Amino acid sequence: MVRRFEGSGVSNGDVFSDIAGRYDRLNAILSLGRDQAWRKRAVEQLPRGRVLDLGAGTGAANEIFAGSEVVALDPSPQMLALNDADDRVVGVGEGLPFKDGAFDAVLSAYVFRNLESVEATLAEIHRVLRPGGRLGVVDLARPEAGWQRSLHRLGTSILLPIAGASIGAREEYRYLHQTLDKHPPPEELLASSPLHLVDTWRMGPMGFVWGAILEKEQKFPVTSDQQAGGTKLGLGFGLGTGNPYNRAPAVEWRVPAPPGTVGSNRAPLQHPGRPA
Repeated sequence: MVRRFEGSGVSNGDVFSDIAGRYDRLNAILSLGRDQAWRKRAVEQLPRGRVLDLGAGTGAANEIFAGSEVVALDPSPQMLALNDADDRVVGVGEGLPFKDGAFDAVLSAYVFRNLESVEATLAEIHRVLRPGGRLGVVDLARPEAGWQRSLHRLGTSILLPIAGASIGAREEYRYLHQTLDKHPPPEELLASSPLHLVDTWRMGPMGFVWGAILEKEQKFPVTSDQQAGGTKLGLGFGLGTGNPYNRAPAVEWRVPAPPGTVGSNRAPLQHPGRPA
């Protein structure tokens, strides 16, 4: 089943729609067969359960999601038509058509360079993750060292259009070359995320592939001593204890309010009208 929602306009999803059937094969060749291993390193650090594959494409990651319920989301219907996930949704990261707290984990592999807004997508991922849920990101970038960055830029300007031309997709892979300069290093790109940045790493020749794990804050039950005159907090980065993959109860948590103030009793922000 492929679901489509109003407002799921295809943004950059049009770029590779015409080559959906050849996209994964060429990526495997360009990565010397390592693209799946780079995905797996991120997936191994995610909790099992209900997982959103954001930018799922043709479903290259499905085989490494063993034991999880996968929802595949992509802006390209042509890509999703080749994806064998049971639940496939046409949509974009900047406006995820899911309820708050719907997922235990999110994977986004080789997608962030194609987003219209990284900031809006991270906010949406934060919303749909359950407390303690994790986001794994894998993407391509320029190497960190200056001379390697220059050499890599020269190489991709020649190699990627030639590789794209071999499958009738010269302009699509010229676009890929251009996106490699789109973002700063992941530590800077993700610094203002509402999710806590747990780890980043580099992979591949000259480190042109990067990975990152981010985690949503845990929520904890409120004790009777904290209940009186408390102030709600919406953030709690790094405060989890024990197994970080355990789901915390969906309850409020408070800290004592400053002396002489009245505790806030505002209800949490809701998102009416979003599909299940």
